[in-house]
Amino acid sequence: HWNIYDQACGHTYDSVTAALSFDPRSNASNFKCFFILAEGWGNFSQTGPAGLPSGELQLSVLWGKIHLKSLQVVSSAKSASASAGGQPVPACLNNGVVTFGNGGLSLSE
Repeated sequence: HWNIYDQACGHTYDSVTAALSFDPRSNASNFKCFFILAEGWGNFSQTGPAGLPSGELQLSVLWGKIHLKSLQVVSSAKSASASAGGQPVPACLNNGVVTFGNGGLSLSE
């Protein structure tokens, strides 16, 4: 059942606010999972020490497209940077929520 998988990944998505979040229940320092959203699907990964004071998050779209205004993870980091297609994307981090500027982040396969 997908709900069990979503719970194990700590995956939630709100299509109205374009907010995606992950809170993995195991192996959070080197975590990878598959996700499905309204218009696309792909992979999410996070690597870094416990509590993610530093590290890397990666979203890759394998089919379709996704649009996000925010991405939330469990992290104690104080800053974040984002890029898409090798180009910088405006982003700020507050309490584990990365908010993307300029109307959000759009990714496609």
